[in-house]
Amino acid sequence: MICLQNNYYNFVSHIGFVSLFISYFIREPFYLRICLAISSFIFIIWGILALPIDACLSASIWNFLFLLINIYNAIIEYKSKNSTINM
Repeated sequence: MICLQNNYYNFVSHIGFVSLFISYFIREPFYLRICLAISSFIFIIWGILALPIDACLSASIWNFLFLLINIYNAIIEYKSKNSTINM
């Protein structure tokens, strides 16, 4: 099964929460989205490694969705920033 349910890896959640905490201090939208995407990725890893099956699936799926949204918005932000620089 994809969910390992191992409490030993629960420390990974703290890394994800620190990343999320850092994002509150980022004012630049592109870097904010990158930080949030990294945080979501870490939460996916944590969900797979440490959570029980039901919580694993819920946390991993939601954070995968957030990861996709943040990557999409980071790309949009990057393109809009570079198009104004090149003009």
